[in-house]
Amino acid sequence: MIGLGLNVNSIYRGGAGFTGLLDAYSGAAAAYSLRQLSSTYSGSAIRVTTNGTDSADIGFVNNELDTASLEAFTAGGDAYVATWYDQSGNGVNATQSVAAYQPKIVSNGSTILEDGKPAIDFDGVDDHLDTGGSDINFTGAFHMFYLSKVKVEGGNVFMTYGGGGLDQIRLYDYLYRPYIDSANYPCGFSNDGHLVRYVWEFSRDASNDLRNYRNGSQDSFTSGVPIAGNTTNTWSVASISGVAGSFNGPIQEVIFYASDQVTNSNRVGINTNINDFYSIY
Repeated sequence: MIGLGLNVNSIYRGGAGFTGLLDAYSGAAAAYSLRQLSSTYSGSAIRVTTNGTDSADIGFVNNELDTASLEAFTAGGDAYVATWYDQSGNGVNATQSVAAYQPKIVSNGSTILEDGKPAIDFDGVDDHLDTGGSDINFTGAFHMFYLSKVKVEGGNVFMTYGGGGLDQIRLYDYLYRPYIDSANYPCGFSNDGHLVRYVWEFSRDASNDLRNYRNGSQDSFTSGVPIAGNTTNTWSVASISGVAGSFNGPIQEVIFYASDQVTNSNRVGINTNINDFYSIY
């Protein structure tokens, strides 16, 4: 077993030809991925553990997760994510110190994959990664992009809030759609059945209109939202997955902007970048 606190540090910074998503579309408030998002990012992708005591930082090779070092660390066993590092430069790492709450990244010595790309698997019970004491707060416009696959119906909480009456962003039970928690009003996605994998987006513009998108297409939930007072609230992200009612399924990438990427015409390019790499639709 590799010892306590080992830093594999397998960073490979892309050559002159590498342009990451954050190079092309800067200004992210927080960015978590199992691929390298910026040519200037010099940190690791994740910190993993096999037993809650040992640990290793796993970086990138050729701008993708170094699965060889990851699997060597596990020595044929399982590995769990203790930290998902923020690549935005803002230092909002998503962490989990309780071993029982850590999502899995390696199973029986093999990296968990979705369509050939590494994925972090949340158990649908209590797995979650916290953003620590630095909640991601949006008092004005924001835009989030996230790549996930829903496994089963019911209880699929994607993001939870920091309390104090703040709103949260969730995947709606049964129908796999974001909804605004304090009013339980669905955002308009129809029931797509089990095992659906999408590039999701959720945003608020300068006029406080809420929108969401699925695989690049805007859904019907746009303006005139029948939720009294909630469109102007501070929205906060305190964790990836929920403290109660954990997200059930794999997540590969989550990116937050504290600005509306529709208004500045970046959303199509960001969505295309994600889809080109992960081949979702």
